[in-house]
Amino acid sequence: MSDIDRTPTLIIGAGPVGLVLALALSRQGIRSTIVERDPDAVRESRALNFWPRTLETFRNLGFLGDLMERGTFVTRLEPLDPRSGRPLLRLDFTGLEELSPVPGTLMCPQNTAEEVLRERVAGDPLITEVTGECVRVEQDGAGVSATVERDGGRTTLSADYLVGTDGARSTVRRCADVPMEGETSDDRMLLSDERISPSPEGWLRFALDEPGFLVGIRFGPEQWRIMGSTPPEGADEEAAARHRVRALFGDVSSTTTWASTFNVHRRVAGRYRVGRVLLAGDAAHLISPIGGQGLNAGINEAENLAWKLAEAFAGGDADLLLDSYEEECRGLMTSSISRQIDAGTRAEMSTPRWAKKLMVKGLSVAMSFPRMNLSMARSLSMLNSAYPSSGSLMVGDHSLVGSRLSDPRISGERRLSDSLAGRAAFVLCGRGPDLPPAGLPVVRVPDPPGQWGLRGESVLVVRPDRHVGAIAPADMGAEELDTLSRIVLGHRRAAA
Repeated sequence: MSDIDRTPTLIIGAGPVGLVLALALSRQGIRSTIVERDPDAVRESRALNFWPRTLETFRNLGFLGDLMERGTFVTRLEPLDPRSGRPLLRLDFTGLEELSPVPGTLMCPQNTAEEVLRERVAGDPLITEVTGECVRVEQDGAGVSATVERDGGRTTLSADYLVGTDGARSTVRRCADVPMEGETSDDRMLLSDERISPSPEGWLRFALDEPGFLVGIRFGPEQWRIMGSTPPEGADEEAAARHRVRALFGDVSSTTTWASTFNVHRRVAGRYRVGRVLLAGDAAHLISPIGGQGLNAGINEAENLAWKLAEAFAGGDADLLLDSYEEECRGLMTSSISRQIDAGTRAEMSTPRWAKKLMVKGLSVAMSFPRMNLSMARSLSMLNSAYPSSGSLMVGDHSLVGSRLSDPRISGERRLSDSLAGRAAFVLCGRGPDLPPAGLPVVRVPDPPGQWGLRGESVLVVRPDRHVGAIAPADMGAEELDTLSRIVLGHRRAAA
């Protein structure tokens, strides 16, 4: 295999997931080359929002402020009934303040986010951008190569690892001969972006009196996304479009700026890793857009993969680390995210009108209880994400092992994530003696949150993505702590 233009990591696809992966690798000191067929950012809005779990990743990478300036941060969601103008229910994210520095959702369309990410990538000396279309991927024991059509000819780029973030019709996935598993529903959904004048109040509108599913989401001044069931076959499309706008917004002026129809998917790649080739984002999973979880999940995958590639390059067990990427991220997608989104989508699209109204009323009552509101906010925010404690990089069966640590304040306004700074660390919980030197930095949390469920003074071995890999008593010796950290970071296999 040729070493022409060789790079440690080759990323195919410069959407948000690929761009975040490149920036996360750079943060770890790893060079990458990112290949994109279209050098211009997408014009369509596509995905509309980012949840707290993803915003924490952006904060850690240093560009959350830029995104906040170009979007709108919303701390309370109140879907309105278009007929009465009254809230159907209230979901308050401010209860997450003790758990996250970004307790809300950022309404920022994908094309705007891509502009920010591309600006960051363009100024990063560890990231090389190549304009061209990847048409072939090959690998052997020495590395992996991509054939790229550019400037009227073909170029071969080689790397140690290649990551396909090239979307639903992924060339990388096809070349790696990875099937998509799951199902595509016969139900079809319509998305359209509308410029509405005058723009109604609120951020969300649910038309419960309409058959099927019809929702309006505001994502900018006078800019609304309509999501809904497609009209019956043979219906007048223009008349149906006018009816959707009228049902959600009343008598307003509207202009459609983008529209798309598609079948609803619940499909996941059979493998996230084939040798030196890995998949992330839409190349790895296709799920309903309801809930806005797909893009957010892809960005979380990029964070997971970046630190594992960095540890592999630092001498870790590459097979152990990269197999754990598939184990954790594919496992989370198949067992939790896609299952929940599919159930919600089916309920929205097939529940009769009378039943939907009853469901919303019941949900409204439940959400009036602070504990239920907080639980729903945590789930939607993706702050509940956890990998199985039985995973290959996990040690122990404590309920916190595999979970992502919340981000409490540990001194004044300083939060745990500020001290971790995206690094692996020992988190010393309690006010006892300091730890002996054992290879990782130590961050002390004098008064750990009760929800961590710790008994007595403890040490958490925390990965760069803030997931807990192991828990030990605070009096454990340096050699044992070092062994635990090496297992959690993929430099040593746990004893069978």
